Amino acid sequence: DRVSTQSTGVVDHRLMGNSIITCCAPRDRAKPPPSLSDPTAAEEEAAAPELRGLTVKWLMTGLKDDIEAAGMDMTATVYQIEDPVIIAKGADMVCTTDNLLGCSYLDAVSLQDPKAAAPATLYVSYSWGYMCKEIVCTLETYCTRRNTSTSRVSAWLSCLCLNQHRVHTAKKRDEPYDEFKQFESRMFRARNVLGILSPWNRPATLDRAWCLLELWTCFSHPADLNLKLMLPPDQSKHLQNLVKNTPQSGFRQVWQLLG
Repeated sequence: DRVSTQSTGVVDHRLMGNSIITCCAPRDRAKPPPSLSDPTAAEEEAAAPELRGLTVKWLMTGLKDDIEAAGMDMTATVYQIEDPVIIAKGADMVCTTDNLLGCSYLDAVSLQDPKAAAPATLYVSYSWGYMCKEIVCTLETYCTRRNTSTSRVSAWLSCLCLNQHRVHTAKKRDEPYDEFKQFESRMFRARNVLGILSPWNRPATLDRAWCLLELWTCFSHPADLNLKLMLPPDQSKHLQNLVKNTPQSGFRQVWQLLG
């Protein structure tokens, strides 16, 4: 179950419970992954707003409440909650970064519940086409598998942590949004990167140039970035049932995907 890639590293593919995890580590420079429960580097620069994330605990509860208050449920995609939840949350609040009306969902939440925001310890790579439950349930599983409290893992998701009001303004003016240029620095600050793969046989993230750039960055810096690729629980269950009930065709599909 281990395949060497030249002499610089090892790619280890495992089918583990409800996730497929790919770990990359260099042979000569390998070091223990950074600790989620002790985000020292991030805490040293906690004053910088761009380094903050939302705790998984909040995403499991507070985000769910906000989505339901907007008349939807967790099966809604990120695209669907953008205006009624993400944009609406901070529409009447002043952004602490530029002192203009309209702040990020993260800033609005931190004013409502200061404990919900903390230095980011996990950078999440995902698609806006994913259902919210896919993202949140995968994050919950991630914490469980690392035996880490959901209140101790702060996730950085662009949709919630960037000021989408400014993103919209930049689009209307046909101007680039400068914050996008800083994604790499955020990854290196968090050091832990979670790539969510859904559906299992054709992950949407692998069709997005931005997500491919995030993965390329991780593969290019294996000693500095700890990457985990995971399936949402429902996708994992579907894959497991496929392999269990029709092993011959199931494994054929898996090998075709990995090939």
